[in-house]
Amino acid sequence: MTLQAPRVSFGLILAAAVLLPSWAASAVPVVTPHRAVYELKLARAADVGQISQAEGKLEFEWADACTGWTVSQRTHVKLISNDGRVLEFGWTLSALEAKDGSLYRFFIRRLNPGEPAEDVKGAARIPAPGGGGLAVFETPVESEMELPAGTLFPAAHSLLLLEAAARGEVTFGRVVFDGSGDEGIFFVNAAVIEAVPAGADLPLDTPVLKDQPSWRVNLAYFHLDETIAEPQHEQALRLYANGVVDDLILDYGDFALRARLLSLDPIAGGC
Repeated sequence: MTLQAPRVSFGLILAAAVLLPSWAASAVPVVTPHRAVYELKLARAADVGQISQAEGKLEFEWADACTGWTVSQRTHVKLISNDGRVLEFGWTLSALEAKDGSLYRFFIRRLNPGEPAEDVKGAARIPAPGGGGLAVFETPVESEMELPAGTLFPAAHSLLLLEAAARGEVTFGRVVFDGSGDEGIFFVNAAVIEAVPAGADLPLDTPVLKDQPSWRVNLAYFHLDETIAEPQHEQALRLYANGVVDDLILDYGDFALRARLLSLDPIAGGC
């Protein structure tokens, strides 16, 4: 295996970690904006791989912008090979999503060693719920992509996923556009593995998590091309009812990273 940075797709790193509502039965979901910082460590490396260590940091910040959600993400990763070579890479994300799911604006910057920063910028619109839409990329090249009927943006997808988990559903699959990866669009298949009672095995002693039930969820991100059976990448995470994520595994095939919650701070917001 050549030691190289993976082609990152954000998927539910963005959606589940920072764009999920507080949940109460028979109530309208109410989001809880917050800033979360995670430590990244190597969770697994392939037997034939070259990676022996990994470390880094992942930061999220999400705020209520009245008619939409704003999200920023900053990630830095250092991979160390068996022969001592070091590869450092990272990415940043700034995004705005309308609360009615009709508009998604995004700016992604990928940072790879020895190469200029790679920027991806654009906007996507879905005029009517359940309908198709159009994504327009401004960089790295001007282009357009039609979004099939039923496509969701990250926040809308996350709201539906959390509601499905709260109802006791065990599988949930949707097409999601987030602008990342090679094409920016995926079929995301979610499997709810188990429900965790409120207060069990909390990562931090904080009132933000104290009374929150949670679910362990596995996510697989697939090409829309039906001839490609293997997922592009997979994730496993503990998802709290107020939107916080912990114990996140990012599986890229040759290696996997584990993100553990270091700090969590609610953010005041609203109109």
